[in-house]
Formats: sequence, structure tokens, C-alpha cells
Amino acid sequence: KPELHHETEVHLLNLHDASNRMIRLVNTLLDVTRIESHNLIFQQEDVSLTKELQKLIAEFQRYAEASHVTLVLDSDSNLPFVHADRQRTTMVMETFIDNAIRYTTDSGTVTIRLKKEGSFIRFSVSDTGVGIPRVQQKNIFQKFFRASNVMQYQTEGTGIDLFISKYVIETLRGTIGFSSEQSKGSTFWFLLPIK
Repeated sequence: KPELHHETEVHLLNLHDASNRMIRLVNTLLDVTRIESHNLIFQQEDVSLTKELQKLIAEFQRYAEASHVTLVLDSDSNLPFVHADRQRTTMVMETFIDNAIRYTTDSGTVTIRLKKEGSFIRFSVSDTGVGIPRVQQKNIFQKFFRASNVMQYQTEGTGIDLFISKYVIETLRGTIGFSSEQSKGSTFWFLLPIK
């Protein structure tokens, strides 16, 4: 309302953001429970990963700029659709982009690629960030895991999103993986079959 003081408005926006974070956390924990009970429901349809990615890039642009991270998009044109769960696939893409920005320091770059690869669409996100220690890489898709070197950056995180991402992509008959080198960055990727 116009009569609200600026300080009050800022507090209300902070409360709104905190409330949304709590809702996302509760929903994520519910998804973990559903995965463990083999009860996570998928709504599959024809999905344009190009359109979903364009929306995500627009949403992440301000966050990237505030973090002094340059977003680079490298995408094929006229990509075919995949048959997938739109919401859950977009959540995986969002997780990869969010993590890449979050763990990139010193005015780094995050490169997002969307390419046709045989009978698959490959989505990948590469960063110039902190990377993952080699000895801990085997745990990256485990529930509640967070690499030891990210704790020093005091970033928020539960270690659940990559666990859910792996389940989602594999349930959709895809493949998920990553490569990483500590202090040099990481690339997270998935392949989904073309419709």
C-alpha cells in the first residue's frame, strides 16, 4: 500500500522470501519421502526444454548479476521436444543453474548449454567455481550431502536437490552426471530422450 514506509515494505518482502524458502524446503522434504516410498507422481507431457530454459535464464539474470557472475547461453535452435514432467525437469535445470551461480566466485562465468546429441537432448551447466574435492565426488548425489569446501562460503543448501534430480532424470529414462575439479569448477549435465 502507498502509505507503507519503505522500511516496512522491505521487512514484508524479506518475510515473504523467507516464507517461500520454507515452503520450498517442506516440499523438497516431502518429495524425498515420496521417493523413498516409491510414490512420487510424474505428469508427463511434451516439453520444450528451450522454452523452459529461456524462462529460467530471465529469472536468474538478476541473481547472477548481483553475484558478479556472467551467464553464457549456448543452445541449438529448433530443438525437438522431450516427453517429460515439465515441473520436475525444470526443477533439475534450476538446481544446476542455481548451484553454479552460488559456488562461482571472483566474477566467474556460468555456461549453460542445450544441444541435440543423437536421440537425446543434453542440458549442461559449467561453472568456474570452487569445484568438488575428488574424494567426495562419489557422494554428490546422496541425500543431504554437501562437499566440505562449500561450507566456507556460508551458502544456503540442504544437499537434497541433487538427490531428487538424479531420481527425476533416471525415472524419465535419462542419464545424469557431472565432472569437477577442485578450485577450477564443475559441469553438471543430463540427457533426456527426444520425444
